[in-house]
Amino acid sequence: MKKINLILFLMLVLAGCKGETPIDDLPLVKYEIQVSKIAVGMNAIVRKDDIFQIFYTEDGSLNFSGEKTLRVNVKGSKEPQDIVFELPERIKLTNIRIDTGENKAQGEIIIKRFWVNNFDKQFEVKGNSFFSYFTLGPDMKVSMENSSITTIVKDDTVYDPMLYPDPKLTAELKKLLKQEQVDEL
Repeated sequence: MKKINLILFLMLVLAGCKGETPIDDLPLVKYEIQVSKIAVGMNAIVRKDDIFQIFYTEDGSLNFSGEKTLRVNVKGSKEPQDIVFELPERIKLTNIRIDTGENKAQGEIIIKRFWVNNFDKQFEVKGNSFFSYFTLGPDMKVSMENSSITTIVKDDTVYDPMLYPDPKLTAELKKLLKQEQVDEL
Protein backbone atom coordinates (compact mmCIF):
# COMPACT_ATOMS: atom_id res chain seq x y z
CA MET A 1 0.00 0.00 0.00
CA LYS A 2 2.88 2.36 0.80
CA LYS A 3 4.38 1.70 -2.63
CA ILE A 4 1.08 2.49 -4.37
CA ASN A 5 0.72 5.75 -2.39
CA LEU A 6 4.30 6.71 -3.27
CA ILE A 7 3.75 5.97 -6.97
CA LEU A 8 0.49 8.01 -6.98
CA PHE A 9 2.24 10.90 -5.21
CA LEU A 10 5.11 10.91 -7.72
CA MET A 11 2.66 10.81 -10.64
CA LEU A 12 0.78 13.81 -9.24
CA VAL A 13 4.01 15.76 -8.72
CA LEU A 14 5.27 14.99 -12.20
CA ALA A 15 1.90 15.79 -13.78
CA GLY A 16 1.78 19.08 -11.84
CA CYS A 17 5.20 20.15 -13.13
CA LYS A 18 4.32 19.50 -16.77
CA GLY A 19 4.66 22.68 -18.84
CA GLU A 20 6.52 24.59 -16.09
CA THR A 21 9.53 26.71 -17.08
CA PRO A 22 12.76 25.45 -15.57
CA ILE A 23 14.19 27.80 -12.96
CA ASP A 24 17.30 28.45 -15.07
CA ASP A 25 15.08 29.79 -17.88
CA LEU A 26 13.18 32.30 -15.70
CA PRO A 27 14.08 35.98 -16.27
CA LEU A 28 16.37 37.57 -13.71
CA VAL A 29 14.66 40.39 -11.84
CA LYS A 30 17.04 43.19 -10.88
CA TYR A 31 16.24 45.52 -8.01
CA GLU A 32 17.82 48.95 -7.87
CA ILE A 33 18.58 50.73 -4.64
CA GLN A 34 16.43 53.84 -4.52
CA VAL A 35 18.12 57.09 -3.64
CA SER A 36 16.34 59.76 -1.68
CA LYS A 37 13.62 61.53 -3.57
CA ILE A 38 13.84 64.63 -1.38
CA ALA A 39 16.84 66.75 -2.26
CA VAL A 40 17.93 70.29 -1.48
CA GLY A 41 20.44 71.89 -3.79
CA MET A 42 22.04 75.04 -4.97
CA ASN A 43 24.10 75.98 -7.97
CA ALA A 44 26.81 78.40 -6.91
CA ILE A 45 30.30 79.63 -7.59
CA VAL A 46 32.41 78.61 -4.61
CA ARG A 47 36.03 79.50 -5.39
CA LYS A 48 37.78 77.65 -2.57
CA ASP A 49 37.44 74.14 -1.12
CA ASP A 50 34.90 74.09 1.67
CA ILE A 51 32.24 72.08 3.46
CA PHE A 52 28.59 73.12 3.18
CA GLN A 53 25.99 71.86 5.60
CA ILE A 54 22.24 71.86 5.96
CA PHE A 55 20.23 71.35 9.10
CA TYR A 56 16.59 70.33 8.89
CA THR A 57 13.60 70.05 11.18
CA GLU A 58 10.53 67.85 11.02
CA ASP A 59 8.39 69.53 13.66
CA GLY A 60 7.82 72.95 12.07
CA SER A 61 10.24 74.64 14.45
CA LEU A 62 13.51 76.46 13.90
CA ASN A 63 15.24 74.31 16.54
CA PHE A 64 18.08 73.00 14.39
CA SER A 65 20.38 70.41 15.96
CA GLY A 66 23.39 68.33 15.01
CA GLU A 67 21.20 65.20 14.91
CA LYS A 68 19.47 66.28 11.69
CA THR A 69 22.21 67.57 9.47
CA LEU A 70 23.98 66.71 6.23
CA ARG A 71 27.41 67.83 5.03
CA VAL A 72 28.80 68.05 1.51
CA ASN A 73 32.42 68.63 0.51
CA VAL A 74 32.68 71.38 -2.09
CA LYS A 75 35.66 71.58 -4.42
CA GLY A 76 36.69 75.15 -5.17
CA SER A 77 36.00 76.29 -8.75
CA LYS A 78 35.57 79.45 -10.80
CA GLU A 79 32.65 77.72 -12.54
CA PRO A 80 29.13 77.23 -11.12
CA GLN A 81 28.61 73.83 -9.52
CA ASP A 82 25.70 71.92 -8.03
CA ILE A 83 25.82 71.35 -4.28
CA VAL A 84 23.18 68.72 -3.51
CA PHE A 85 21.96 67.29 -0.21
CA GLU A 86 20.03 64.01 -0.47
CA LEU A 87 17.75 63.83 2.56
CA PRO A 88 16.87 60.58 4.32
CA GLU A 89 13.74 58.75 3.25
CA ARG A 90 10.60 58.99 5.35
CA ILE A 91 11.28 62.39 6.85
CA LYS A 92 8.70 65.12 7.29
CA LEU A 93 10.85 68.08 6.24
CA THR A 94 9.48 71.38 7.55
CA ASN A 95 12.48 73.76 7.60
CA ILE A 96 16.09 73.96 6.53
CA ARG A 97 19.07 76.08 7.50
CA ILE A 98 22.11 76.30 5.22
CA ASP A 99 25.63 76.80 6.57
CA THR A 100 27.78 78.10 3.74
CA GLY A 101 31.12 76.74 4.73
CA GLU A 102 33.91 76.45 7.22
CA ASN A 103 36.71 78.07 5.21
CA LYS A 104 37.34 81.57 6.63
CA ALA A 105 39.21 82.49 3.44
CA GLN A 106 36.24 81.60 1.21
CA GLY A 107 35.28 85.10 0.15
CA GLU A 108 32.29 85.75 -2.08
CA ILE A 109 29.87 82.92 -2.92
CA ILE A 110 27.67 83.61 -5.94
CA ILE A 111 24.24 81.96 -5.84
CA LYS A 112 22.92 81.03 -9.29
CA ARG A 113 20.00 78.77 -8.37
CA PHE A 114 18.40 77.08 -5.36
CA TRP A 115 15.92 74.17 -5.42
CA VAL A 116 14.10 71.59 -3.35
CA ASN A 117 12.93 68.41 -5.11
CA ASN A 118 10.23 66.09 -3.86
CA PHE A 119 9.87 63.19 -6.30
CA ASP A 120 8.74 64.86 -9.53
CA LYS A 121 7.80 68.21 -7.93
CA GLN A 122 10.25 71.06 -7.55
CA PHE A 123 10.47 74.46 -5.91
CA GLU A 124 13.15 76.62 -7.52
CA VAL A 125 14.43 80.20 -7.34
CA LYS A 126 17.17 81.81 -9.38
CA GLY A 127 19.66 84.57 -8.74
CA ASN A 128 18.99 87.12 -6.05
CA SER A 129 15.41 85.83 -5.57
CA PHE A 130 17.17 83.34 -3.29
CA PHE A 131 17.46 86.06 -0.65
CA SER A 132 13.67 86.38 -0.41
CA TYR A 133 13.58 82.90 1.10
CA PHE A 134 16.48 83.13 3.58
CA THR A 135 17.60 85.47 6.33
CA LEU A 136 21.34 86.00 6.59
CA GLY A 137 23.23 85.39 9.80
CA PRO A 138 24.70 88.40 11.60
CA ASP A 139 28.19 88.07 10.12
CA MET A 140 27.11 87.91 6.48
CA LYS A 141 26.51 90.53 3.84
CA VAL A 142 24.63 90.23 0.59
CA SER A 143 25.11 91.78 -2.83
CA MET A 144 21.78 91.77 -4.64
CA GLU A 145 23.52 92.96 -7.80
CA ASN A 146 25.91 89.97 -7.87
CA SER A 147 23.48 87.57 -6.16
CA SER A 148 26.24 86.79 -3.71
CA ILE A 149 26.99 86.41 -0.04
CA THR A 150 30.21 87.17 1.76
CA THR A 151 31.03 86.30 5.33
CA ILE A 152 32.50 89.01 7.54
CA VAL A 153 35.32 87.32 9.45
CA LYS A 154 36.00 88.68 12.93
CA ASP A 155 38.91 87.42 14.99
CA ASP A 156 36.97 87.31 18.25
CA THR A 157 33.93 85.39 17.05
CA VAL A 158 33.18 81.85 15.97
CA TYR A 159 33.04 81.46 12.19
CA ASP A 160 29.66 79.94 11.37
CA PRO A 161 27.93 81.53 8.35
CA MET A 162 24.24 80.61 8.41
CA LEU A 163 21.20 81.20 6.21
CA TYR A 164 17.96 80.83 8.17
CA PRO A 165 14.64 80.02 6.48
CA ASP A 166 12.29 82.91 5.90
CA PRO A 167 8.58 82.17 6.47
CA LYS A 168 8.20 82.28 2.66
CA LEU A 169 10.51 79.25 2.38
CA THR A 170 8.63 77.42 5.12
CA ALA A 171 5.37 78.01 3.20
CA GLU A 172 6.91 76.74 -0.05
CA LEU A 173 8.23 73.62 1.68
CA LYS A 174 4.80 72.96 3.14
CA LYS A 175 3.21 73.16 -0.33
CA LEU A 176 5.89 71.03 -1.96
CA LEU A 177 6.09 68.39 0.75
CA LYS A 178 2.45 67.76 1.47
CA GLN A 179 2.04 65.67 4.61
CA GLU A 180 0.09 62.87 2.95
CA GLN A 181 2.79 62.43 0.31
CA VAL A 182 5.54 62.22 2.94
CA ASP A 183 3.53 59.63 4.86
CA GLU A 184 3.37 57.43 1.75
CA LEU A 185 7.16 57.08 1.67
